[in-house]
Amino acid sequence: MEKRILTLVVLTIAILCLGITGCSDEKGTSSSGCTEGETQSCTCSEADMGVQICEDDSTWGVCDCGSTDTDVDTDIDTDTDTDTDVDTDTNTQDCTDGWFDEESNLCWQEPTTPMLFHWTDAFDYCSELTTDSYDDWRLPTIGELRSLIRGCAETVSAGECGVDDSCSSEEECWDDAICAYSCLEADGPAPGGFYWPESFTEAEPIESEGLYFRTWSATTVADDSDYAWDVDFIRGQIESSGNNGSFYTKDQADFFVRCVRGTFTL
Repeated sequence: MEKRILTLVVLTIAILCLGITGCSDEKGTSSSGCTEGETQSCTCSEADMGVQICEDDSTWGVCDCGSTDTDVDTDIDTDTDTDTDVDTDTNTQDCTDGWFDEESNLCWQEPTTPMLFHWTDAFDYCSELTTDSYDDWRLPTIGELRSLIRGCAETVSAGECGVDDSCSSEEECWDDAICAYSCLEADGPAPGGFYWPESFTEAEPIESEGLYFRTWSATTVADDSDYAWDVDFIRGQIESSGNNGSFYTKDQADFFVRCVRGTFTL
């Protein structure tokens, strides 16, 4: 009788085990159907609870007895880098509205304006200038303006005259014999004798004790900011509004303006 009762108990347990999801062998593998990625609790061989994940073939995988965390991260990283920013900063730029200097990487207003300006008005004129939808014009520095000189050895960018963006003191950087009187009037390589690129449009210089075509830079004189540097393109000279005996402050003198765009790389 006792053997019969024991046999019935064993059979009952076996039947119940087959009918309950999650009953597993020592390795924790269940034969019940599932959905891929689904998780469930499972019984480990030590009677502790583990985690099973449904495999690709819709069967439960091996019971993971090392963790009781049933929260499975099924997120897929779909973050795609769509940044298409390309560095297009080269030594060329769009300069359909002016003249492009490949040596300095600057776009110059061409032709220049025939009007004369005080220095402050010259600043305003360039900052308000718009051509072909470009509105980033500005008054050039003395180094930038000097880069336009052609045919006067002492005042071209690599010339002996010491005035440039890094040296704007009249006392320390300017020598009248080198910067102001080294080239002949109206003897430059461009039409009309101008000391600028030959492709530039010929302009009408001012006649006053000879010819001059002084053009403002944005650079003030370091010794006295009431004065500013300029280039006389009909004489190839680098001067300030107050030297050569004129003594005009930058807001008294009337000079020409040639605006510029771009980043100076010379």
